[in-house]
Amino acid sequence: MSLDRYRSEYDNLFKGLKSEDVQKLDESTLRIIDHVHNRISYTEGRIKATLEIGLALLAFPGPAMILFRDYLREWLVVLTPILACLAFLGVAEICLYIIHVRFRRPFLDVTKTWRWFYHYCIDPKTPVGPWLPWIGDKKKEEAKLGYLEGLVRYAKNTVQSTPQQRLRQDIEQLFVLLSDERLKNEFLKQEQGILLYGLFASVIQVNASLFMWWSIQGCIPQYPVLVAYVVFFACAFVLWPWKVFVSTKSREPWEYIAEPSE
Repeated sequence: MSLDRYRSEYDNLFKGLKSEDVQKLDESTLRIIDHVHNRISYTEGRIKATLEIGLALLAFPGPAMILFRDYLREWLVVLTPILACLAFLGVAEICLYIIHVRFRRPFLDVTKTWRWFYHYCIDPKTPVGPWLPWIGDKKKEEAKLGYLEGLVRYAKNTVQSTPQQRLRQDIEQLFVLLSDERLKNEFLKQEQGILLYGLFASVIQVNASLFMWWSIQGCIPQYPVLVAYVVFFACAFVLWPWKVFVSTKSREPWEYIAEPSE
């Protein structure tokens, strides 16, 4: 079925609904929207907490290397790989977060929720800012005009909308939130997967580094360090792509309900 046919089928579901039924459905839909929004906020908090760990991993190696250089110079060669790999892990976390933030949700291209989302109710030509000083005054006036034009149009659409149209908007917004919640949960698992398996690879790497250092005392110091790097990146490239990016299905089993059961 094409996108237009699905959209037409969705719109037709609300034709002929009685006003009292519409009101009850809309009230329950708004309560669910609030509940889903709270769940998304919780997931976003966990995403930010994981990002903060990545930032700590990125910030830790610098002071640690200075400490080892000044007071534990004999351990510097052994621990340099683990510090470098922790910094690499922090950079990977930050890059993944940026990719997620910049990722354009595919469902936004087919969503029509002008009551809820600025993409569908504010003219994209309206200046947003900030602006350079020499063009600021002109852009400010254009922004004020665009705001008032958009406000009139938004208010007119809201006042003239029927209860059925508002219900249609609210239900679609609820499904947008559910889709976004799923996306954020999958991203959280990817983010935590990089952190977990990166730290696991780092533990293997530092053990290999210590083993090489203790067992081959007469070799050049760079040799065990090189082996440690090889072990870390070998573990990383084996574990991360498979567990983090391929196996991204939820750990919790669920049944996809195509149609409600009686």
